[in-house]
Amino acid sequence: MDACGKSDKFILTIAPEGTRHYVSEWKMGFYHIAKSAGIPLVMAIVDGKSKAMRVGQVFHLTDDMDADVKAIKKFLDGMTGINPRKKYITLKD
Repeated sequence: MDACGKSDKFILTIAPEGTRHYVSEWKMGFYHIAKSAGIPLVMAIVDGKSKAMRVGQVFHLTDDMDADVKAIKKFLDGMTGINPRKKYITLKD
């Protein structure tokens, strides 16, 4: 978090899967890092099915983690990972 505070520009990219292997739940480190640093998220996804990248608006985290995660998942709804058999996490609640 020191690097973030000392920089005019700071970009850190973290995949919520947190691994290159199949997982059933997101790892929440990306959320905790952004929240602790007081910086917003910019959500982006590479849709393996359409071979397109989607970048969303800046998302400012609130004090309601459950609501934030629900909003993030809504942004990603309908997207398929690059290798869904290994990484894809169903985004439906």
